[in-house]
Amino acid sequence: MERRLGPRLPGVLGAVLLGLLLARAGGGADDPDPETRARSLEFQKRAVAARERKDWPAVLENMRQASLLRPGNAFLLYGLAAAEARNGHAEAAARIVEDLADRRLDMGALRDEDFAAVRDTAAFAAARRKLSDLRRPVGGSAVAFRLPDKDLLTEGIAYDPAAKAFFIGSVHHRKIVRRAADGALSDFVPEGRDGLQAVLALRVDSKRRLLYACSAALPQMSGYEEKMDGSSAVFVFDLETGRLRRSYPLPADGKPHALNDFEIADNGEVFTTDSLGGGVYKLRPGGDALEVAVPPGVFQSPQGLAFGPQGRLYVADWGYGLFWIDAAGKRHAVDGPADAPLLGIDGLVLRGRLIVVSQNGIEPHRVTKLLLDASGDRVARAEILAMNDPEFAEPTLGVLVGGDFYFIGKSQWGQFDEKTGAFDPAKLQEPAVLKVRVSS
Repeated sequence: MERRLGPRLPGVLGAVLLGLLLARAGGGADDPDPETRARSLEFQKRAVAARERKDWPAVLENMRQASLLRPGNAFLLYGLAAAEARNGHAEAAARIVEDLADRRLDMGALRDEDFAAVRDTAAFAAARRKLSDLRRPVGGSAVAFRLPDKDLLTEGIAYDPAAKAFFIGSVHHRKIVRRAADGALSDFVPEGRDGLQAVLALRVDSKRRLLYACSAALPQMSGYEEKMDGSSAVFVFDLETGRLRRSYPLPADGKPHALNDFEIADNGEVFTTDSLGGGVYKLRPGGDALEVAVPPGVFQSPQGLAFGPQGRLYVADWGYGLFWIDAAGKRHAVDGPADAPLLGIDGLVLRGRLIVVSQNGIEPHRVTKLLLDASGDRVARAEILAMNDPEFAEPTLGVLVGGDFYFIGKSQWGQFDEKTGAFDPAKLQEPAVLKVRVSS
């Protein structure tokens, strides 16, 4: 589910506003203390106001102060580079853009109007070259299969090893599609049945023969009405018959919610992230309702989650990085190499100390393999498995099947209007599930 933090905005203003929410480009998460965060936000707000007045020196000064308070924050750095460019400082702007490119981040300087006066200068030549190199394909994936219905808007995928069947969730058509081992497709849960809304994550509990589905009311789904806004639930289906076992809605509180991903513990306890509410919920085996595991607002936009070494629950915060949660529900930032940004993580699967993530919140989109160190507090190594793949159209969630990572490679979120859900059928392609080799 990529459209989480609002539309992307051009120029310094866009960078500043995104900087209010998003995190640093280096390996670790951006997790400043509240006082530092508040001070940085104040300078960012001043930069926004100066931008509206076209007072470029004031924009630059305030961006410098904001960036000094949170050094390494990718979006603040990019905002600083854009402010330098607006003030005609080609060399200063280029240095920052080159640094971000070295961290494998393209923030859009070659397209951004704020860089128009400097990007064709000799001082910007190295930056142009690095950004061009960053757009070359890396690694590679293969098409596992395609789905004929172009307007599905796919997000979640799950796999049943017993039947060798895949399940794919449709946001637009509010249904779950089953692909059998022989490739036959069927509607496992038909459109809107049992009150199903936009289907996000799916997870198979093979041991108990259950299929879990996250569902939420989103503008991109068929039949959406504003009065549905904030509605979200976990649905549990019989894996053999597709019949609903039970649903577990979040209580209505007038606030935005979208349960978005799952993890299932060995004892059957289920954890799920609320990408719009910022919390994590759990469902005990035999429980009657979702319980708060991490309070709303602790995260900005929590996405994939998985249990790792020492029983830790790792959670990706789309705009802030990777964290693990202790028994008290407190989050701890995971650090990593500077050239392996842990931002924009959507899908996350974990096997031992190996993590595979799909990243659609940074450019270029990618699938990355991460290896935790012995402590579990840091990513020791990172390898991009696929980037700039021509089949990519906003990759989302995935699942490990043997040594391969199967993932939604062509979700097409960007073709559906975020507010109205409208789309142009002529621009849609067949949704594609891709696979990439992770280990032998």
